[in-house]
Amino acid sequence: MKGLIQGLYTLCEWIMRLAILNVLWVLFSLLGAIALGFFPSTTAMFEITRKWLKGELDIPIFRHFWAAYKKYFVKANLMGILVVLIGIFLYVDFSFFSSFESLAFKVFTALVVLVSIVYCFLLIYVFPVFVSYEISIFHAIKFACLLGVYRPLSTIGILLGSILLYFLFSTFTPFLVFFGGSLTSIMMMWLSRSTFFKIKNKYSTEETV
Repeated sequence: MKGLIQGLYTLCEWIMRLAILNVLWVLFSLLGAIALGFFPSTTAMFEITRKWLKGELDIPIFRHFWAAYKKYFVKANLMGILVVLIGIFLYVDFSFFSSFESLAFKVFTALVVLVSIVYCFLLIYVFPVFVSYEISIFHAIKFACLLGVYRPLSTIGILLGSILLYFLFSTFTPFLVFFGGSLTSIMMMWLSRSTFFKIKNKYSTEETV
């Protein structure tokens, strides 16, 4: 009975944490008029979930979120602008090349689709990489793209997790309101950290050998 009560208490703690984090994510995205708020707010959210997964469960959520928001505001927005511009460029290229029927343009369309898949890898890993490593924006984007290619099973795991969460949020709309961002970020951060550790362990072993 005592174990059950402890389990329920832990569950309630996590529900509260995730709900508070999600509210902060939405509010701080709006604070930057979405265009300038979304990327630093999302980065701050991933920073908090990274700390939780490291075992820092008792951190003051608002204080650390606000600190991360300010810390990453400029860098996250620069990264966001670059990521958005790459997406627009790929969309324009696909729309242009796919409107022609010749073989050459079909080849170009296929190449754009291939690059777009790598771009999806970028979207999956860019925030976990960004908050986990003190590297430049260019190297964060490059590393995020390489992770998707180098660790396909982890990438598939994140995609499957995202699909499951999509069905959960579609079925229970209140879950989307209170846990849409925070639950997604902790799932992506957890699987990404597992990938980071595997890569680190592999290279550590190779160096020892």
